[in-house]
Amino acid sequence: MCIWIPLSAPVNDGQHTWLELWATRICTVLGLVLFINAFIAIFWPWCIPPALMQMVASVIIISIEGPTFVEFLAFAAPVSRFFEDKSPWTKVIVYATLTMLPFIIGLSITCFSIAFIVGFLNSLAVTLIYIFLIRTASTGRANNVEAYGGGPPPVVSPSAQTFPAPAPTTNTT
Repeated sequence: MCIWIPLSAPVNDGQHTWLELWATRICTVLGLVLFINAFIAIFWPWCIPPALMQMVASVIIISIEGPTFVEFLAFAAPVSRFFEDKSPWTKVIVYATLTMLPFIIGLSITCFSIAFIVGFLNSLAVTLIYIFLIRTASTGRANNVEAYGGGPPPVVSPSAQTFPAPAPTTNTT
C-alpha cells in the first residue's frame, strides 16, 4: 500500500512533456505547502479570514489532484473524476478563483504576512501550470518537438557532403 508519492516516475511514452506527466504531483505538493503556509498565516489576527480561505483552497486542490497517485486520498476520487470529465478551462477557472479570492480579501484587510504571500504564490503556481498545459496543448507544441527548434539535427551521409574546391596555388620559384 502506497502511503505517499510512489517511487516510480510516470512513464513517458514520447507523446507528453515532463510537465504533463508530473503536473498532478507538483500541484499536490504545492497544495500541501499552501496548507502549511495558511496554517502559519492564521496566527496573525488580521490574516485569519484569508488564511482560512487558503486552507479550504489547499484542501480542494489536494482533493482534485491527489487521488490520481496517492492511495489514501481515494475518498476524494469522485471530486477528481468530476474535473476529469470537464473542460481543462474549468479547472483553471476554479484554481484562479481559489487563488485570487483569498488574495483580494487578504489585501483588503491588510494581511501582509510572508506566509500568506508565499501561499498565494503557491496557489498561483498551480493555476499557471494548468494555463501553460492548456496553452501548449492548443498550439501543438507539446507533441511536436521540432516545432520549437528542438530535436536531433538531421543526419547527412558523408558521401553527400560537398566541400569547396581548394584555391589554385601558384608556384613562384
